[in-house]
Amino acid sequence: MNRRAQVSLGCLVEIAINDELTPTQLQAAFSKAFAAIHDVNALMSFHHPDSDVGRFNRAASGSALTLDPRTISVLACAQQVHQHSAGLFNVAAASRLAQWGLLPNENDGVIPSFQAQHLLYRIVAEDTVEKLSHGWIDLGGIAKGYAVDQAISALERLEIHSAYVNAGGDLRVIGDSIEVWLRDPFQPNNMKQKIKLTNAALASSGAYFSRKVVETTEVSALVDGINGSAIVNCAGYSIIAKQCVYADALTKVLAASGNLNHPCFSYFDAEAFII
Repeated sequence: MNRRAQVSLGCLVEIAINDELTPTQLQAAFSKAFAAIHDVNALMSFHHPDSDVGRFNRAASGSALTLDPRTISVLACAQQVHQHSAGLFNVAAASRLAQWGLLPNENDGVIPSFQAQHLLYRIVAEDTVEKLSHGWIDLGGIAKGYAVDQAISALERLEIHSAYVNAGGDLRVIGDSIEVWLRDPFQPNNMKQKIKLTNAALASSGAYFSRKVVETTEVSALVDGINGSAIVNCAGYSIIAKQCVYADALTKVLAASGNLNHPCFSYFDAEAFII
């Protein structure tokens, strides 16, 4: 197994390829896969003012914005999960995270109020979105999974048959199975449960690393999209799905609902775990 790692998406991204390739072919495959990851990071990072997300957040209500089709694709996936989770997944929770200091407040401007169950946008075309009202979005809860899928797609276009991409615990496997350890939420530096992953994606979320106290209130990077409250319990939430974009987003639905049998999971053909 040949492995390479680079920093992107705010984490260490590891790509492993098990096919028999020449050194030139191997280098080309890694380059294409990492380029796909970096493209998603550049397009969808909340922290980059010139990203599609940055431009959306600065735009006035009622604006029509031309965005990269990949960003539109992620917004469409977010819309799907928002609808089928009855609002538990909500990319408009960015304002909550900024209020808690978990996302930056660019130029110390006024942070928009949280708008429950409101996605803030309408997709007009494959490269155009309309901003419906004043507010900010953050794609950090779904774009990392999409980036993993994009890297896998880049490898598949090169006819790679056995590989995996792991972006800080959001991962997808093609070909040979791999064993994956799930983190112990009560001792997050330790691993607790091992599962086998075959031609599937896995994503995990938990409040254990982001939890903090803001003005006597405990908060975290996990937000209930319906009421805007922080999810601060000590549990680990994992989803197995066919695509990592959905596995990533659905961990937030699991964290907010605490329901292993939420109908959202069957709709997306996903399996849920709580540790």
